[in-house]
Amino acid sequence: KTIYGNFVAESEPTSRAAMFTQNSPDYLFGKEERELLVQCEKALAQERLISIDRIVGNENSETTVRLIVPERFAHVAYGGKNLFIPVEREIKEPTYQILFFADEAFETNKPKPLSQKDITIRLAMLDDGRVIKIVRNSSYIGEYKKGVFAAEDWVAKIRRGGIFLHAGCREDYLQSSHGIYRTIRSLLLALTANGKTTLTSKILARKGREKSWLIQDDGGTLLPDGSFHGFEAGGIFAKTEGVNPG
Repeated sequence: KTIYGNFVAESEPTSRAAMFTQNSPDYLFGKEERELLVQCEKALAQERLISIDRIVGNENSETTVRLIVPERFAHVAYGGKNLFIPVEREIKEPTYQILFFADEAFETNKPKPLSQKDITIRLAMLDDGRVIKIVRNSSYIGEYKKGVFAAEDWVAKIRRGGIFLHAGCREDYLQSSHGIYRTIRSLLLALTANGKTTLTSKILARKGREKSWLIQDDGGTLLPDGSFHGFEAGGIFAKTEGVNPG
Protein backbone atom coordinates (compact mmCIF):
# COMPACT_ATOMS: atom_id res chain seq x y z
CA LYS A 1 0.00 0.00 0.00
CA THR A 2 1.40 3.41 -0.96
CA ILE A 3 1.65 6.51 1.23
CA TYR A 4 -1.32 7.81 -0.80
CA GLY A 5 -3.55 4.95 0.32
CA ASN A 6 -3.48 3.06 -2.97
CA PHE A 7 -2.73 -0.62 -3.42
CA VAL A 8 0.18 -1.70 -5.59
CA ALA A 9 0.03 -4.94 -7.55
CA GLU A 10 2.44 -5.95 -10.29
CA SER A 11 0.90 -7.39 -13.42
CA GLU A 12 2.42 -9.80 -15.92
CA PRO A 13 2.93 -8.50 -18.53
CA THR A 14 2.79 -4.75 -17.86
CA SER A 15 0.88 -3.91 -21.03
CA ARG A 16 -1.74 -5.34 -23.34
CA ALA A 17 -0.69 -8.25 -25.52
CA ALA A 18 -2.20 -7.21 -28.85
CA MET A 19 0.14 -9.45 -30.84
CA PHE A 20 -1.38 -12.51 -29.16
CA THR A 21 -4.99 -11.36 -29.54
CA GLN A 22 -7.47 -12.57 -32.16
CA ASN A 23 -11.20 -12.05 -32.61
CA SER A 24 -13.75 -14.22 -34.36
CA PRO A 25 -14.83 -11.72 -37.07
CA ASP A 26 -11.26 -11.38 -38.37
CA TYR A 27 -9.96 -14.91 -37.74
CA LEU A 28 -11.49 -18.34 -38.26
CA PHE A 29 -11.89 -19.98 -34.85
CA GLY A 30 -11.63 -23.75 -34.62
CA LYS A 31 -9.70 -26.51 -32.85
CA GLU A 32 -7.22 -24.20 -31.13
CA GLU A 33 -10.02 -22.13 -29.59
CA ARG A 34 -11.94 -25.22 -28.45
CA GLU A 35 -8.78 -26.50 -26.76
CA LEU A 36 -8.33 -23.09 -25.12
CA LEU A 37 -11.83 -23.30 -23.65
CA VAL A 38 -11.14 -26.78 -22.25
CA GLN A 39 -7.83 -25.61 -20.81
CA CYS A 40 -9.52 -22.57 -19.24
CA GLU A 41 -12.24 -24.70 -17.66
CA LYS A 42 -9.73 -27.17 -16.19
CA ALA A 43 -7.45 -24.43 -14.86
CA LEU A 44 -10.21 -22.41 -13.19
CA ALA A 45 -11.78 -25.56 -11.70
CA GLN A 46 -8.65 -25.89 -9.54
CA GLU A 47 -8.63 -22.29 -8.31
CA ARG A 48 -10.55 -20.11 -5.89
CA LEU A 49 -12.34 -17.64 -8.14
CA ILE A 50 -13.48 -14.04 -7.99
CA SER A 51 -16.55 -13.16 -10.07
CA ILE A 52 -17.96 -9.65 -10.35
CA ASP A 53 -20.78 -8.24 -12.48
CA ARG A 54 -20.90 -4.63 -13.61
CA ILE A 55 -23.13 -2.38 -15.72
CA VAL A 56 -21.59 -1.08 -18.93
CA GLY A 57 -22.62 2.53 -19.57
CA ASN A 58 -24.97 4.51 -17.33
CA GLU A 59 -27.47 3.40 -14.69
CA ASN A 60 -30.18 2.81 -17.30
CA SER A 61 -28.09 0.46 -19.43
CA GLU A 62 -29.12 -3.17 -19.84
CA THR A 63 -25.60 -4.15 -20.91
CA THR A 64 -23.59 -6.03 -18.29
CA VAL A 65 -20.13 -7.56 -18.05
CA ARG A 66 -19.00 -10.47 -15.89
CA LEU A 67 -15.34 -10.82 -14.94
CA ILE A 68 -14.01 -14.15 -13.65
CA VAL A 69 -10.42 -14.36 -12.40
CA PRO A 70 -8.43 -16.68 -10.13
CA GLU A 71 -7.82 -15.26 -6.66
CA ARG A 72 -4.17 -14.51 -7.42
CA PHE A 73 -5.38 -12.05 -10.08
CA ALA A 74 -7.52 -10.18 -7.54
CA HIS A 75 -6.02 -6.83 -8.54
CA VAL A 76 -7.76 -7.10 -11.93
CA ALA A 77 -11.14 -7.34 -10.20
CA TYR A 78 -10.33 -4.74 -7.54
CA GLY A 79 -9.18 -2.08 -9.97
CA GLY A 80 -11.39 -2.97 -12.91
CA LYS A 81 -14.63 -2.88 -10.96
CA ASN A 82 -14.13 0.81 -10.25
CA LEU A 83 -14.44 1.65 -13.94
CA PHE A 84 -18.04 0.43 -14.14
CA ILE A 85 -21.31 0.74 -12.21
CA PRO A 86 -22.14 -1.92 -9.59
CA VAL A 87 -25.07 -4.23 -10.32
CA GLU A 88 -27.85 -4.32 -7.73
CA ARG A 89 -29.74 -7.26 -9.22
CA GLU A 90 -28.94 -10.85 -10.05
CA ILE A 91 -27.47 -11.28 -13.52
CA LYS A 92 -28.12 -14.71 -15.02
CA GLU A 93 -26.83 -14.05 -18.53
CA PRO A 94 -24.30 -11.20 -18.78
CA THR A 95 -23.87 -9.50 -22.15
CA TYR A 96 -20.09 -9.77 -22.02
CA GLN A 97 -17.92 -12.29 -20.19
CA ILE A 98 -14.18 -11.95 -19.61
CA LEU A 99 -12.19 -14.81 -18.09
CA PHE A 100 -8.54 -14.85 -17.02
CA PHE A 101 -6.49 -17.96 -16.29
CA ALA A 102 -2.85 -19.00 -16.13
CA ASP A 103 -0.85 -22.17 -16.70
CA GLU A 104 2.75 -23.24 -16.07
CA ALA A 105 4.06 -20.78 -18.67
CA PHE A 106 2.89 -17.79 -16.62
CA GLU A 107 5.96 -17.85 -14.35
CA THR A 108 8.46 -18.66 -17.10
CA ASN A 109 7.09 -15.74 -19.14
CA LYS A 110 8.20 -13.14 -16.60
CA PRO A 111 11.85 -12.61 -17.64
CA LYS A 112 11.04 -12.71 -21.36
CA PRO A 113 10.30 -9.72 -23.60
CA LEU A 114 6.64 -9.43 -24.55
CA SER A 115 7.14 -10.78 -28.06
CA GLN A 116 8.55 -14.05 -26.66
CA LYS A 117 5.91 -14.69 -23.98
CA ASP A 118 3.47 -17.60 -24.20
CA ILE A 119 0.12 -15.77 -24.13
CA THR A 120 -3.21 -16.46 -25.82
CA ILE A 121 -6.13 -14.02 -25.96
CA ARG A 122 -9.33 -14.68 -27.91
CA LEU A 123 -12.55 -12.72 -28.33
CA ALA A 124 -15.62 -14.58 -29.55
CA MET A 125 -17.96 -11.90 -30.91
CA LEU A 126 -21.41 -13.35 -31.48
CA ASP A 127 -24.16 -12.19 -33.82
CA ASP A 128 -26.59 -11.57 -30.94
CA GLY A 129 -24.24 -8.97 -29.42
CA ARG A 130 -22.72 -11.19 -26.75
CA VAL A 131 -18.93 -11.26 -26.43
CA ILE A 132 -16.70 -13.74 -24.58
CA LYS A 133 -13.03 -12.97 -24.00
CA ILE A 134 -10.54 -15.58 -22.77
CA VAL A 135 -7.19 -14.32 -21.45
CA ARG A 136 -4.44 -16.90 -20.90
CA ASN A 137 -1.24 -15.96 -19.04
CA SER A 138 -1.86 -12.24 -18.61
CA SER A 139 -2.86 -10.47 -15.42
CA TYR A 140 -2.82 -7.00 -16.96
CA ILE A 141 -5.91 -5.06 -15.90
CA GLY A 142 -6.15 -3.36 -19.29
CA GLU A 143 -7.24 -6.65 -20.85
CA TYR A 144 -10.46 -6.37 -18.82
CA LYS A 145 -11.15 -2.78 -19.76
CA LYS A 146 -10.24 -3.21 -23.42
CA GLY A 147 -12.34 -6.37 -23.54
CA VAL A 148 -15.38 -4.22 -22.82
CA PHE A 149 -14.05 -1.58 -25.22
CA ALA A 150 -13.85 -4.12 -28.06
CA ALA A 151 -17.26 -5.56 -27.18
CA GLU A 152 -18.90 -2.14 -27.34
CA ASP A 153 -17.22 -1.49 -30.68
CA TRP A 154 -18.63 -4.78 -31.99
CA VAL A 155 -22.16 -4.03 -30.77
CA ALA A 156 -22.04 -0.58 -32.37
CA LYS A 157 -21.23 -2.22 -35.70
CA ILE A 158 -23.89 -4.94 -35.70
CA ARG A 159 -26.77 -3.69 -33.56
CA ARG A 160 -26.65 -0.23 -32.06
CA GLY A 161 -25.73 1.83 -35.08
CA GLY A 162 -23.51 4.89 -35.06
CA ILE A 163 -19.75 4.70 -34.80
CA PHE A 164 -17.63 3.66 -31.84
CA LEU A 165 -14.86 6.17 -31.12
CA HIS A 166 -11.68 6.05 -29.05
CA ALA A 167 -12.60 9.33 -27.42
CA GLY A 168 -12.78 11.17 -24.13
CA CYS A 169 -15.89 13.20 -23.31
CA ARG A 170 -16.00 16.23 -21.02
CA GLU A 171 -18.45 18.92 -19.97
CA ASP A 172 -17.64 22.53 -19.12
CA TYR A 173 -19.87 25.31 -17.81
CA LEU A 174 -17.90 28.44 -18.69
CA GLN A 175 -18.42 32.18 -18.79
CA SER A 176 -17.85 33.92 -22.11
CA SER A 177 -16.11 37.27 -22.51
CA HIS A 178 -19.61 38.81 -22.59
CA GLY A 179 -20.50 37.39 -19.19
CA ILE A 180 -22.86 34.68 -20.49
CA TYR A 181 -22.52 31.16 -19.07
CA ARG A 182 -22.71 28.26 -21.51
CA THR A 183 -22.56 24.47 -21.21
CA ILE A 184 -20.11 22.95 -23.67
CA ARG A 185 -19.61 19.21 -24.20
CA SER A 186 -16.54 18.06 -26.09
CA LEU A 187 -15.21 14.83 -27.56
CA LEU A 188 -11.45 14.42 -27.73
CA LEU A 189 -10.18 11.77 -30.15
CA ALA A 190 -6.61 10.47 -30.19
CA LEU A 191 -4.50 7.36 -30.41
CA THR A 192 -3.15 5.79 -27.24
CA ALA A 193 -0.49 7.80 -25.35
CA ASN A 194 -1.22 11.09 -27.09
CA GLY A 195 -2.59 13.02 -24.10
CA LYS A 196 -6.30 12.30 -24.55
CA THR A 197 -6.92 11.50 -20.88
CA THR A 198 -4.86 14.51 -19.78
CA LEU A 199 -6.93 16.88 -21.92
CA THR A 200 -10.22 15.21 -21.03
CA SER A 201 -9.60 15.64 -17.30
CA LYS A 202 -8.04 19.12 -17.44
CA ILE A 203 -9.89 21.71 -15.33
CA LEU A 204 -10.83 24.75 -17.41
CA ALA A 205 -13.15 26.31 -14.81
CA ARG A 206 -11.45 29.24 -13.12
CA LYS A 207 -13.97 31.75 -11.80
CA GLY A 208 -17.52 32.40 -10.67
CA ARG A 209 -19.94 29.55 -11.28
CA GLU A 210 -17.72 27.82 -13.82
CA LYS A 211 -17.44 24.03 -13.64
CA SER A 212 -15.44 21.36 -15.45
CA TRP A 213 -16.47 17.70 -15.37
CA LEU A 214 -15.20 14.48 -16.91
CA ILE A 215 -17.95 12.33 -18.44
CA GLN A 216 -15.99 9.57 -20.15
CA ASP A 217 -12.29 8.78 -20.42
CA ASP A 218 -11.76 6.23 -23.14
CA GLY A 219 -14.52 5.58 -25.64
CA GLY A 220 -18.13 5.36 -26.65
CA THR A 221 -20.65 5.30 -29.48
CA LEU A 222 -21.54 8.46 -31.38
CA LEU A 223 -25.09 8.08 -32.75
CA PRO A 224 -26.62 9.86 -35.77
CA ASP A 225 -28.69 12.10 -33.46
CA GLY A 226 -25.48 13.54 -32.02
CA SER A 227 -25.67 11.75 -28.68
CA PHE A 228 -22.59 10.02 -27.28
CA HIS A 229 -22.90 6.84 -25.22
CA GLY A 230 -19.79 6.10 -23.16
CA PHE A 231 -19.07 2.66 -21.74
CA GLU A 232 -17.34 3.63 -18.49
CA ALA A 233 -18.80 5.17 -15.35
CA GLY A 234 -16.73 8.34 -15.36
CA GLY A 235 -13.49 6.83 -14.07
CA ILE A 236 -10.00 7.23 -15.45
CA PHE A 237 -7.68 4.35 -16.29
CA ALA A 238 -4.13 5.61 -15.70
CA LYS A 239 -1.20 3.25 -16.10
CA THR A 240 1.19 3.84 -13.19
CA GLU A 241 3.49 0.81 -13.24
CA GLY A 242 7.07 1.97 -13.04
CA VAL A 243 6.09 5.54 -12.08
CA ASN A 244 7.90 6.94 -9.03
CA PRO A 245 6.32 10.18 -7.71
CA GLY A 246 9.31 10.77 -5.40
